[in-house]
Amino acid sequence: MREPYKAAIVLLLILLTLSVGWHIISTQLGGVSPRDVWEWISEKRKPSPPPPSPPSPGVKNATPPYSKLTPEVVCFAMPQIAKDPFTQTYDRLYMEGCGYITTPGHPMLPVKTVCFKLNRGYAIHQVTVEVRSVKELSGTYLIMPAPTPTHLDEENATAALSEPDPEIYSSSEAYPGEWFTYRLASGLDPDTMARVTYVIVQLYPVQYVPAEGKVYVAEELKISVGYEGEPETPVHVADLLIITGPQFLNQSIELARYRNSTGIRTLVLTTDWIYANYEGVDEQERIRNCIKDFVERLGINYVLLFGDHEVVPARLAYIPDGAYDGTDIDGVEVETDLYYADLQYSWDDNGDGKWGDLRRDRIDGIPDIFVGRLPASTPEEAETLVDKIIGYETTTSIDLDWFRTITLAGTDPFGPEGAEGEIIKDYVEQNFVWPDFNVVKLYETQGTLCKETVKEKIDAGCGIFNHVGHGDITVWKLPGKWRYYTVSDAKSQTNGYKLPVITTLSCLTARFSDADCLAEAFVLNPNGGAIAYLGSTR
Repeated sequence: MREPYKAAIVLLLILLTLSVGWHIISTQLGGVSPRDVWEWISEKRKPSPPPPSPPSPGVKNATPPYSKLTPEVVCFAMPQIAKDPFTQTYDRLYMEGCGYITTPGHPMLPVKTVCFKLNRGYAIHQVTVEVRSVKELSGTYLIMPAPTPTHLDEENATAALSEPDPEIYSSSEAYPGEWFTYRLASGLDPDTMARVTYVIVQLYPVQYVPAEGKVYVAEELKISVGYEGEPETPVHVADLLIITGPQFLNQSIELARYRNSTGIRTLVLTTDWIYANYEGVDEQERIRNCIKDFVERLGINYVLLFGDHEVVPARLAYIPDGAYDGTDIDGVEVETDLYYADLQYSWDDNGDGKWGDLRRDRIDGIPDIFVGRLPASTPEEAETLVDKIIGYETTTSIDLDWFRTITLAGTDPFGPEGAEGEIIKDYVEQNFVWPDFNVVKLYETQGTLCKETVKEKIDAGCGIFNHVGHGDITVWKLPGKWRYYTVSDAKSQTNGYKLPVITTLSCLTARFSDADCLAEAFVLNPNGGAIAYLGSTR
């Protein structure tokens, strides 16, 4: 029963702990010697084809017979409809198990996403949805328009209402006018570690005729996916690629030697070598093109960026979300290492330099590999990170009581509607905590969440620390006015190798490209802190 836990923690260490000149390690790489890889480098200088992009959505002209996945029948209960409590004008429609259409001003109708997976190499022949048992609801309705996204803070905790789109709301045509849409994506399957094609189907079980106020509901939708071709034969020569600056080459080699000793076949590259051997409009694109090459030729599944933003630059994605876009608080450019994990498309289709612009660029959005970062800025910090990884892995056991402790910290960030952070933590406990793990709760409404209890629980040791609440670059906000857990607190933790993986829903605490953030303070603490931090860059 304990082996799955151990495997899960090893995966977290490879992925999450790694989050927060060319050199070949002399260890044999699964039958591939350093000489073999040097020969591959020479071959690299010849033009190589780019990795395949996911197939475009649409029906292929294929000759039957073709294969089919097992059809999936999705059943829907009749929706519940009630007057919106804020406007007392619009009708809000709720259907269990569904999200909503979120285009501002469009009718906020239910949508359900169903995902299918196929091995890479297969071509999608067609996707069909059979509509069964459509019923008209009695009465007439004015369905609420989807609200405009807005920044959530203590003074503005409700979404801004949108004006209904006049063209849609005056129409006698059904909206959305189709029972389903789908798109194809490509990425890593976390269950099997294989690269797959995803068929992502969005179902619209409710059709609305605005001019007449009529609502029609499908009780069943049957999805069928047809495909053809043969699966790819995967290449798997190496596991982990470490990319670092020349100043951290020695520390990267030490970590790579350790990884190889544990059976994780590891290679090291410096940014200087990458910039000299790969093309791209900037340093980030050259690094990404190198990663693509190693994925296709060696089948790596993990990439570690060893260094802070000034050592291995993150991609600054263009995200004008309306929250402090013109200020240093947020801005429209947000650092993200997803650019190095999602290897489909260019992220800048029109070449305007606004990378990841969802309005104009194609973004697959599903990682093809696992990417993490060690945010070292000095050799001393790099040595600390390597020491913590090796020390943690060689001293930690699933049988240790501290490791089987999960600390859940929840606040009441948005006032009178309920303690959202605590509600989320209760859900985590009920759905994601292993049966023989101990749960410690630090809750605002129970009076147990303060700086002293946070420091106490981290110093005592816990396998996972999970936090929901307001945050800033250098702090978690705690209950009470001007009360915080700060960078100084994270640096003062003395839990040794009893290190948690910290996961948070706290704004800005992992903003690493232009600031020394709370996440960095945790993982760079040589006397304790955390082994990994998963948090928000904005």
